[in-house]
Amino acid sequence: MVKFLKGNKAVIVLQGRYAGKKAVIVRTFDEGTRERPYGHCMVAGIKKYPSKVIRKDSAKKTAKKSRVKAFVKLVNYQHLMPTRYTLDVDLKDVVTLDVLHSKDKKLTALKETKNRFEERFKTGKNRWFFTKLRKEKRGNAGGTYGWIFAQHRRKEGKARGKPRRLWKKDESALVHVEESFPCCLCMHA
Repeated sequence: MVKFLKGNKAVIVLQGRYAGKKAVIVRTFDEGTRERPYGHCMVAGIKKYPSKVIRKDSAKKTAKKSRVKAFVKLVNYQHLMPTRYTLDVDLKDVVTLDVLHSKDKKLTALKETKNRFEERFKTGKNRWFFTKLRKEKRGNAGGTYGWIFAQHRRKEGKARGKPRRLWKKDESALVHVEESFPCCLCMHA
């Protein structure tokens, strides 16, 4: 099997406390270890993303908005989603296995990881890595109207639950939405 989870690969954590957060692989353990007999890797990621900086912000406010909080963790391969991105931040000398065993070493490693992430953010490269994942709006058809069903199960070929109309300004757009999306979420007629 091809090994595509390698060092400096950007991934998204899918399970646990940091689910939905972006991280970078520092070291991989394909065969596992005695304590963890499955494929896993050590990741360093962003616990708190930097805020959006605007032009009128002062230098002090810009520095505050550019702050990053980091985390270091051992994660099972099945709890990671790989991405096409790589991050050119060298963390192998900072984040090692013995860092996770003592509190003092972990704190110093987190501070150094935080500093390196902040330096990378200030260069303006890897912008995707330093932005939060977007959440989609649900129950909206084209941003104008949406139909919400209480339950989406079918019973004897019929959808259960009554649609509730979201109040909007323009009544002429309602006809267009009803014709194209009879049931926006379930996509059945």
